[in-house]
Formats: sequence, C-alpha cells, structure tokens
Amino acid sequence: MINFLRTKSIPNKKGTIIFLIVALFSANVKSQDTSVIKHANIEPVKFKIGLNFSPGIGYRTIVNNRLKASVAPIIKESLNKLDSISYTYSTGIKMEWNIQKQWIIQLGFQFSRMRFSSGKDEPTGAYIFYTNNSPNTVYEFSYIDIPVFLSYIIGKKKWQIIPAFGLTPNLLINENSYNFDYLVNGTMITSPVKYKMSQFPLTASAIASIGINYNLSRKLTLRLSPQFKHALTPINQSNINIYLYSSNIDFTIFWNVK
Repeated sequence: MINFLRTKSIPNKKGTIIFLIVALFSANVKSQDTSVIKHANIEPVKFKIGLNFSPGIGYRTIVNNRLKASVAPIIKESLNKLDSISYTYSTGIKMEWNIQKQWIIQLGFQFSRMRFSSGKDEPTGAYIFYTNNSPNTVYEFSYIDIPVFLSYIIGKKKWQIIPAFGLTPNLLINENSYNFDYLVNGTMITSPVKYKMSQFPLTASAIASIGINYNLSRKLTLRLSPQFKHALTPINQSNINIYLYSSNIDFTIFWNVK
C-alpha cells in the first residue's frame, strides 16, 4: 500500500518540476525582452558632426518682371519648352545640436553646384542637333551655402524620421556656362558662354526635407533625406527673373560626439 502511494506521487513531482522550469524560462525571456527594448530606445544625442553628399537635378522658375501681361505668357511658355533639367550636387559638413527633447538645430557649410539646361528650336551653323529641343546651353553656378535647419525627431528606436525646414544664404563663387552642340557623327563639342546670367553675388533659398535616420551604433548615424531647395530671391533683375531650384537625395554620416 505504501509503495502504491509512493508510485502515485511521482507524476505530481514531475509536474511540479516542469512547472518550475517553465516559470523560470518565462521570467528569463521576459527580462531579456525588457533589456532589448531598453537597449533599442535611442536617446537624443546632444551634439553631432557629419559629412554629406547630395546629388540631384536642377531647374529654374521663370517669373515675369517687366514684360507686358499680353506678351509674358508667350515668352515664358517658349522658354519652358526649351529648358530641361540638369545634374546638380552639394557636399560639405553639418553640425547638429539637440536643443530640447526631440528638437534639433542644424548648421552646415556646403559647396553647392546648381545647373539648368536650355535649347534652341533649330540647328545652327554646321552643327546638327539630334532633336529640335536638344539642350545646347548649360548654365552652371557654384555657391557656398550656410544652411540653418530646424528639425524634429520622430521615434526612439534604431529607425527615426526627421522632418526639417531650413534657410540658407547662397554666396556665388563662380559662373561657368557653356554651349554644346553635336556634329553629324555624334561628337559633342563645347564652347564657353561669355554672357553672365547671374547679377547678384548673394541670394537666399529655402529648403524642406524629410530624413530617415538609421543608428548604426552609439557613435554613428546614417541619414537619408530627400530635399527640395528653391530660391527665395532671383539671380538676375531683368524683364524675366530667374529663380534656381533643385531636388536632391542627401546622404549624411554623423558621428555622435556627446
């Protein structure tokens, strides 16, 4: 009888042991999850410094200044038909300060090259264009920009969203425009444009962007930011004023200083 009772109690002991093992395992997993979550939360860094490269495309906005109202739309439409986008880029350094919780002030020092292209309706001289609207003049402007941004951090994990708005002065350091035509055999030839379109050494632009942060480590952050930059002031003062703008993809690698 005693042996019978002892054999019947064995399953209860096994059940108790299994229960204790499961409970200990669950508690361990829970503690690990909590530590992972705590580790995944990224606190705002007080100061960052970064390097960036921002390729994109450039164009111009044409605004009537002194032309008669009846003539302006015709000239504007004809110029827009001949214009085309051109490659642009900027590069430089950025510095960021976390001023309050998730608000950021960013200051940059950038070299910026803005371009747009313009074409002619018909072939000229001995050169033959592939199409009537082929661009045959590239207007190129080199600037030193000092952009100032106000940004907001959304999220505390490895991935974050950073909407930003900024203003920048544009200091003109060079204008290098040139014509290019194609020979019958397809060879492209170029010649400099002596006429300088830009009349002001200093202009201003507004910039809007929505960036995506990826925190590679506690010290390194990668940011990808589509940007739109549009001039607030024209580069010239004539019958038709020209405002430069561009759309870029900005790549920045930040070092989290503190």
